[in-house]
Amino acid sequence: MKNIYFIGFMGVGKSTISYRVSRILKKKIIDTDRELEKRQGKAIHEIFTEKGELYFRKLESELLREISQQTDLIISCGGGMILKEENRKLMKDSGIVVLLTATINTIYRRVALNDRRPLLKGKKTKAHLRAMYSKREPIYKELADIEVSINRKTVSMISEEVITKVKEKENHV
Repeated sequence: MKNIYFIGFMGVGKSTISYRVSRILKKKIIDTDRELEKRQGKAIHEIFTEKGELYFRKLESELLREISQQTDLIISCGGGMILKEENRKLMKDSGIVVLLTATINTIYRRVALNDRRPLLKGKKTKAHLRAMYSKREPIYKELADIEVSINRKTVSMISEEVITKVKEKENHV
């Protein structure tokens, strides 16, 4: 089975949904942010602060090159992993890409109280989120094989919708 990559903006629930889907499908999961934290021995926001975003993006790409060589994985990607064309190609070539979406209001509610998001440091406003999202949205949509809105749905509902759409996609490939 191909890998299943979860992409989407910060706060849409990529980690939560990918973990649930991995349990249901009994597949190994790799959460790229958690894996990088483990390998670096530091939280993402510490890596950003100490080494910068370019260094972090390099680490993401290296990790993705490594894990894209495997199969049958559920992979929760950091929100910005799609920014590099190389990463997008790796995902498309080795798996099915699932985009989780939400409204800006939903995203804002989910990230407003979180101080561990380096790209929001000192800029935690709906306007800033909207600006960031509008730059990434065309890339997310172009890359996605499947799109699932999380708005007004439970984790179970979202997970089941993802699994159904992935199985449909696999049967049509």
